[in-house]
Amino acid sequence: MFLSGALFEGVMLYANWGVSMKSKLWTQNFIINTATNFLIYLVYYFLIVITASHAMNVLRATASEAGLATGLFVIGGLIARLTAAGAVEKLGYKNVLYLGLFIYLFTSLLYFLAASLPVLYIVRLLHGFGFGMGATATGAIAARLVPQDRRGEGIGYYGLSMTLASAVGPLAGVYINQHSSFNVVLLLSSVITAACILISVFIRLPDSFKPNAARQAPGGRAAAGFIEKTSLPIALVTLLVVFGYSSILAFLPKFAQSTGNGGILAASGVFFLVYSVFVLLSRPVTGRLFDRYGENFLIYPSIVIFAAGLLTLGLSGSGFVMLCAAALVGFGYGTFFSSANAAVVKIAPDGRIHLATSTYFAFADLGAGVGPFILGFLITSGGYRNLYCIMAALVLCCVAAYYFAHGRNAAPAGRAAITPTKELVRMKLVYAIINYEDEREVMHELSRQGFKATKQATSGGFLRKSNITLMIGTSAEKVKDVIDIIRSKSYTRQSVKVSSEAFGIEGGFAPFADSIDIGGATIFVVDVEHFEKI
Repeated sequence: MFLSGALFEGVMLYANWGVSMKSKLWTQNFIINTATNFLIYLVYYFLIVITASHAMNVLRATASEAGLATGLFVIGGLIARLTAAGAVEKLGYKNVLYLGLFIYLFTSLLYFLAASLPVLYIVRLLHGFGFGMGATATGAIAARLVPQDRRGEGIGYYGLSMTLASAVGPLAGVYINQHSSFNVVLLLSSVITAACILISVFIRLPDSFKPNAARQAPGGRAAAGFIEKTSLPIALVTLLVVFGYSSILAFLPKFAQSTGNGGILAASGVFFLVYSVFVLLSRPVTGRLFDRYGENFLIYPSIVIFAAGLLTLGLSGSGFVMLCAAALVGFGYGTFFSSANAAVVKIAPDGRIHLATSTYFAFADLGAGVGPFILGFLITSGGYRNLYCIMAALVLCCVAAYYFAHGRNAAPAGRAAITPTKELVRMKLVYAIINYEDEREVMHELSRQGFKATKQATSGGFLRKSNITLMIGTSAEKVKDVIDIIRSKSYTRQSVKVSSEAFGIEGGFAPFADSIDIGGATIFVVDVEHFEKI
């Protein structure tokens, strides 16, 4: 009777658990992982804006050849993301991160040998591979660390590491390149990469992140392949949006120079700074709006605003107008990219979140990689202004593309989507009966690692002592994490019970003491037939 009644009550409480406790987001692991990602992207942005200019000014490359030098880095990242997704399951998250960072450092030093265009192509491809492997690892770690009920907010804050890098990197890279040399930028990039390796050592991941605890795909089979199919619709739209954004990354400095306008040239130097300020201002708000209203509420307007920014950039006749374009691009593109990323993680099965993340960024990298090469031909025939106007039209078409790819099937605003039927069997309800003295530590650790728990005061057992019954709803893949937490924080201790027993034929009584073990935990794991948050 207790189990059946508690099961019904537990499922109902689980469906409304969001009001009982707010999950902790800013853990040590999350902060260090985000900082590591910032440094990875800082090196990326150091070089991506000045590589095309270096290839054209020093190696005498054409616009299309310079675009290829820029894009090959991203193509290398694309290859790495597809490779790293499977490697995470076999080698573990941190091992893949270390491997990627060491490749990133080694290839940073190879730039000093790139005295010709073919050698630069090879180095850019290899450097991109190290970048893609490291960035995929940090992205997968972040997706696992962020609590489910703060997913939009958490992914948004993690994405700020890329935004800050996009503000500091291009500005510092252009400045150092103009006032010193390309080699100084390379040296600084190598030092930053080495520092990135050092701080990543302090990421302490739970046992569930290790290879032997790798998640499995639905049905009990190990996750196979390099692509998560649930991510493809959003990833394809992202490819087109990033394709448009690549026109800014690769050719903004050359566009400013081609205008011959001193105001535009000066504004181009702080374009990414203004872009990042508007992303920073919007991100805390947009992350919470995502969690409350869903992806459609943000993605549709963000695409339109980004298209408006590209059009404004193409028509800009002064530095002020260019900075207005930077603000529109920052709010539009920045909001779209983080919201689409959070949506991909949201709809992916828990056991394939790392594949979903790598799929999303792989398609984004593909757009950023092929963009500069293809757009170089458009510049040759139509110029920079026409390029940005064409990109504005392309991005605007992504509104319809997103609607048919995902938007029409997304959850209505203000309501979370009902868990699909094929996922229901993977939901579990964990009952844990623990000693009341262990409750504080167990609840704190569950909250710290992003699990929600509903507690009830109960009593029973030989000593008739008070205990606590916890009800924890989670996916099947995370049951082991929950049990590990309870095991680590529930302690066995001894207690003495004084009893009186009859002895002798006279029926006399004498007290005696029993020493028994108490504490620990009794755990039941049951299937959840239906789960819906309302």
